[in-house]
Amino acid sequence: MLAVKDLKYRLVPCLWAGGGFAVQWCWLIAFAAAERRWAPLMAAFCGCAACTAAQFALALARPGMLGLGDITATALVALPLGWFGWRPLVAWWLYVGILALAWLPLWTAVRHVALWCAAVRTDAAPGSKQAKRNAASSVARDGVPFVPVLVGAMWLVLARRSI
Repeated sequence: MLAVKDLKYRLVPCLWAGGGFAVQWCWLIAFAAAERRWAPLMAAFCGCAACTAAQFALALARPGMLGLGDITATALVALPLGWFGWRPLVAWWLYVGILALAWLPLWTAVRHVALWCAAVRTDAAPGSKQAKRNAASSVARDGVPFVPVLVGAMWLVLARRSI
């Protein structure tokens, strides 16, 4: 749901990501207590903290490229992957890099086509509600949504792990 919201509005509600993180954390604690296995819980916490810190460092290194929503989405994705150890997290980072390299030019091309199609439309009179919606839509689509890359990489790791 976060990936769709990011695609559509270029917005990742931190409350949604934080709430999802809290629910995941509670479930992992309950599972660790039921199984009396605390090592995977600590691995999940440490892996999540390391991935989130790395993403935060990337956001600081290149301001404006990654937002707080992308960082909280990283925590949301990295927590369950960390439960399985470091290998899935390393594979996830690898997949994030590969998918990002493919996603950036694809999104740029799609955005250019969408902006061209919006410019061709002549059905909206200047100052009309539709013209304002079109302008708001083009403003909301500045930048590249990154949460779909994070989620797609997670699904690749999980698919690879289940085979």
